[in-house]
This record gives sequence, C-alpha cells and structure tokens, in this order.
Amino acid sequence: FDSRGLTVKMHAAGDGAVRAGLDAIEATRKANGFSGLLHDISHNSFVQMSDIKRARDLAATFEMSPYIWYPNPIIPDIHKAVGAERMQRWIPVKDAIAAGALVVPGSDWAVVPSVNPWLAIETLVTRRVPGGGGEALGAQEAITLEQAFDMFTVNSARQMGNAGRTGRIERGLLADVLVLDRNPFRIPVTQIHQTRVELGIINGEVVYRAP
Repeated sequence: FDSRGLTVKMHAAGDGAVRAGLDAIEATRKANGFSGLLHDISHNSFVQMSDIKRARDLAATFEMSPYIWYPNPIIPDIHKAVGAERMQRWIPVKDAIAAGALVVPGSDWAVVPSVNPWLAIETLVTRRVPGGGGEALGAQEAITLEQAFDMFTVNSARQMGNAGRTGRIERGLLADVLVLDRNPFRIPVTQIHQTRVELGIINGEVVYRAP
C-alpha cells in the first residue's frame, strides 16, 4: 500500500500490537524509503516507552481515541486485566508528544457514544469525566490545552498531508474556521465540553449556522 501511495491505519490496543505495527512501518521505510505517507497506529491503549521513542524516527503517527482516555464503562474490566501500575500510563498521549511523535485524535465512531471534539479536548487535559470530579484516569498522561488543540488542528492537517492548506488560521491557508460561543482558553477547563459552534466556514463559505 505504501508503494501505491496509500496511507495505512492499524488498530492496536496492547503494547505487543503497537510494536507489530511499528515493525511493519519500519520494514516499509527500509523497503521503499520515506514515501511521505504518515501511516498511523490507532488506539494505543498501552505502549512501551521504547516504542514511543521509535515513532518519530519512523514518521509513524499515534492516533488516540477520545472516549477511552477518561473513566467510562469499559475501564473496570481493563483495570482488572492489567493492574493499577499499567493503568498509570493508559493512553500515553503526553509521553508520545514529549518524544516528538505526531499525535492525532481519532473518533473511533461508531463504537464511542459521542464524537464531540470539545468533550475530547477537555478530557485530554483533565483525564476525568466531562465536567470534572471523580477519579482521574492515567493522570500522568494529561496534556495542556494548547497541546490538545494542536492534536485537532495542526497535527491532524499534517497527518492528512494538508499542513500547507489547513490546520491554522493564517494568511495563505484555506479559510476553514469555526466561530464559537465562548473562548475555551478563558473559561474553566471543566466547562469546555459545553462549547457550541455558532458558525462553520469551509474554504471561505459558510456551511453551518447555529439555530
């Protein structure tokens, strides 16, 4: 697929599966050289630090899934299976960013109950249920609000090969813009999931107006 110009996404929940995915990307780079395609591994519930450090050199992308980085109904069974120590690095977003890997969000639709990006952005920062409170899940992997926004904008544009066209509000790029009902950087982070879009613009054309 790499030699044919197609990007590949591999779903991997455990560290062994993630390693197999990285091994495949490494073999592809050796066989074809760097094609410019950023193949990605999705979910990444558990990843060994040694493999996280490989990703940057391989130009591999880690795609994380929003619904599973904060407490939800599937977590108790996973916790029981792997133990408390491993759960401390559940969905290692912070480690991956710190290692210089490209990290993007993936909706995992229709497995997840919602694809609301504001819910996802808030819980990347809090690692708690929307609105805060309760137990934090893998708290040491929490990231900053700026990093969360980058995942949904500049990082995603880069992953799709559109870094020179979208992902930033900047002269010369396509006018893809959302007008919000609040400034997410000026409210408590636990309120970000309540953000609403007032206006959606794609390539300069208004495609959505809130009722």
